[in-house]
Amino acid sequence: VAELMRAEEAVRWRCLLPDETPKHLLSLDTGGRLLYATPAAAPLLDDGRQAVLPGVFQMLHPHMAQALEHDIQAEVELALDQRTFVLVIVPVVGRGYANLYGRDITDRVESERSVRRLNRALRTLSRGNEALIRAGSEAELLKGVCEAIVSEGGYRMAWAALGETAEGLRVGAVAGHEAGYLDLAPETLRLGPAGTAMERVRSTLVQDIASEADCAPLHQEALERGYHSVVAVPLCASNRLLGALTIYAGEVDAFDAKEVRLLEELAGDLAYGIAALRTKQAHDLGAERLRRALLKTIETVALTIEKRDPYTAGHQQRVAALATAIGERMGLDQGRLEGLRMGGLIHDIGKIYIPAEILNRPGILTEAEFGLIKTHSQVGYDIMKGVEFPWPIGEMILHHHERLDGTGYPEGLSGDQIILEARILAVADVVEAIMSHRPYRPALGIENATAEIRTGRGDRYDAEVVDACLEVLKEDGFDFDRLAAEAG
Repeated sequence: VAELMRAEEAVRWRCLLPDETPKHLLSLDTGGRLLYATPAAAPLLDDGRQAVLPGVFQMLHPHMAQALEHDIQAEVELALDQRTFVLVIVPVVGRGYANLYGRDITDRVESERSVRRLNRALRTLSRGNEALIRAGSEAELLKGVCEAIVSEGGYRMAWAALGETAEGLRVGAVAGHEAGYLDLAPETLRLGPAGTAMERVRSTLVQDIASEADCAPLHQEALERGYHSVVAVPLCASNRLLGALTIYAGEVDAFDAKEVRLLEELAGDLAYGIAALRTKQAHDLGAERLRRALLKTIETVALTIEKRDPYTAGHQQRVAALATAIGERMGLDQGRLEGLRMGGLIHDIGKIYIPAEILNRPGILTEAEFGLIKTHSQVGYDIMKGVEFPWPIGEMILHHHERLDGTGYPEGLSGDQIILEARILAVADVVEAIMSHRPYRPALGIENATAEIRTGRGDRYDAEVVDACLEVLKEDGFDFDRLAAEAG
């Protein structure tokens, strides 16, 4: 028995942990005759425990033959009736039989399978959350999450249903092998897992679609596309039903409890993302309505001035157009450009306080009359300071006649004390005034306008603003009407 003892010792040393040591289960010859069996070998034997099951011997025979022929050990993993065994075949040289050592590793296999499923679900959850972070719209979010489920989770198909009731569900997004499945009539889809999850407001898990009553209306359609198990999770945010997330797998029993919980977490994140995007959309819509209301308010104010003094109104529109073009050339963002345009449209609103006969007088003004006109910046500021704008409109109105060297009015500010928008309006105001007709003189043209701002560049006027203005004025076909049309 020396060779047998050495073989048994070799088997024991194959394992590092005592509970992993294979135990002697049975002895079997090459013809399939059972020579010896322990009670632990019962799952491998027939009902009378007189022979191994035919299927078992069929799987073991080629490995036994090789082990006996070459005097080597062989290891076989055997799946039998929902149990998994690992068997080590130890040949007994010259005797024509082998001892089989082994153990039931079903729990280990199930644990490994559970870990793989959890890893799959965690990867899916991670990619789904990346989609939540990147998405700029509801459609982009739904598509990103469904694609993450298929690509990272390896599921066959995923789709998101939207609606506050099962009767009103609609397809929000889909990824994977869909093959027209979602083209089925809405009333048919409502009877499937998604509709069931929405009706019950809890997850619906079907481990075998072919035998599950909840999937009866869709059995054939699902099986034809290779769907064998499915989980549908309702999408709920703040106790409000938004729809359902449905995931199909290509094998039976594809989901376990831990995996479903992670997918429910993903569905919760998705529902939160949908609700957040809808809130943002509503906020953006409200902000857009407010912006339009502000624009209407400013346009109404400008119209009021125009009714009294058409010249001043036309001047403001042209200054607003040129200032916006300068700001765009300087790289201002869209929000600041919008504010700059608004400020330009009413920068001379204070002239409503000046008598029309002074504004339109063709002759030279007296010092007192010019002093009265200079008050329009302060008056305009006083009129508009109580209106809450998202831009510094009041400062634009108050400081558009200030100069970098401190020679402007009404406060004699200099340098960076003057906000950029006011510095832009100052240049646009001067250029428009020189290029346009005045009651007391004809238009002086673009050459005189550019000469003025070049002369004052870096001294009276901001150098960067002047450079940007000169670039705008150089453009072919430049005219205020075109700029006004583009700004409007």
